[in-house]
Amino acid sequence: DSLKVMEPQIMVMARPQKEGKIMLRWAVTTPLAWKKLNAYGYEVKRYTITRDNETLLAPIEKSLGTFFPKPLEEWMPLVESNDNSAVMAQSIFGEAFDIEGMDQLSAIINLAEEQEQRFTWGLYAADQDYEVAQMVGLGYVDDQVETNEKYVYKITSLVPVIEMEIK
Repeated sequence: DSLKVMEPQIMVMARPQKEGKIMLRWAVTTPLAWKKLNAYGYEVKRYTITRDNETLLAPIEKSLGTFFPKPLEEWMPLVESNDNSAVMAQSIFGEAFDIEGMDQLSAIINLAEEQEQRFTWGLYAADQDYEVAQMVGLGYVDDQVETNEKYVYKITSLVPVIEMEIK
């Protein structure tokens, strides 16, 4: 078996709600892509593809904005009362730990493992708490929807392609 390296890509789910809202939740598939997207952000667009059961000749594009983690000071009030926000804040803003006297290879392995842990725990916290997902730039509620329309959402990486290509 050849070793399969996962390509960084953004995955998204949309959940229509009875109150005329659509909840979006997305994530990226690799720790390094997550780190870069936390810095550069995501762009979210909505395309209206049908209206009154008629397919539109050209989809109507609407930008819903750019999303990335809120600054640390906005996390502080939540961290006191919400364990998931504390986990996420630590995953993004926590101090790096390095061990004295580590050789270069050990230091590289430690850094990779630390990034994997931040990614894993950060996404876990976002999965547990939609408010946390929204604060970290991984969720959005579209409340400007019509019952007679159907939409497609596209979440795009704002990381420069020369730095990392993220599908």
